Amino acid sequence: MKKFTNVLSANLSEQRAVRRTKQVASVLERELASVLKREFELPHNVLVTIIKISVDADFELAKVQISVLPFASGNSILLKLQQASGFLQHCLAKRLPLYRLPKIKFVLDTSEERASELEAILDKVKKEE
Repeated sequence: MKKFTNVLSANLSEQRAVRRTKQVASVLERELASVLKREFELPHNVLVTIIKISVDADFELAKVQISVLPFASGNSILLKLQQASGFLQHCLAKRLPLYRLPKIKFVLDTSEERASELEAILDKVKKEE
């Protein structure tokens, strides 16, 4: 019986940890979007979307997946965000009552660009038929 109780308590604590990381990721996403919109200068012809934020279980790192339109601006915007990560971290620290704020790492999500390229290839194949 004791072994079963230990398994249940371990499973319960694991569920709490997963729920906590999801909560922190959700709050980070909302606040980071607000900071990017209000306190960070992006070019007027560029749209940056936060696709997903993944937070490590130890709250050391938050991986922020972003999408950038137009696609050609992706690398330059990613570089600009990476260079400003300290500023963004500071803004988030002022806004969020977290004991440990994860370090932010931006990652460019290119899935939309690849989907667009595949659509163009499929359209080309259809026209050739």
